[in-house]
Amino acid sequence: MYCCSGYTAFGPAYCHKNTVAEKPIVDYLVAHLQKTFLNPDNLAVLRATALEAEAGLRDEDTLERARQKISRLDERIRRGNDRLLEVPRDRVPGLVESTRSLE
Repeated sequence: MYCCSGYTAFGPAYCHKNTVAEKPIVDYLVAHLQKTFLNPDNLAVLRATALEAEAGLRDEDTLERARQKISRLDERIRRGNDRLLEVPRDRVPGLVESTRSLE
C-alpha cells in the first residue's frame, strides 16, 4: 500500500484518499512499459536515441574535458599524497580517506 505523505504528515484534514494498493499500479506500469517499449517501432527509436546519445559522449570536446578533469584530479591526488608526508600522524587517516575518494 502507498499512503499520501500529506496525510501522514498532516492527518485526515489534509487528504481524504490516503492509501492506494501497490499491485494495480505496478500491473498497469508493467503493461504500459511493455506495450510502449517492446513495440518494435518504439524499440528502433529508443535504440537510435541511445546510439545518438552515446556518440555525443564520445565527441572530441567531451573527451578533452574528461581528460582535463582526470588531469586535475591526478594532480590533486599527487598533492594529497605529498601532504601525507608533512602532517601529524593523527591527521593521516582523514587525509588518506580524502585521497582515496579522489582516486
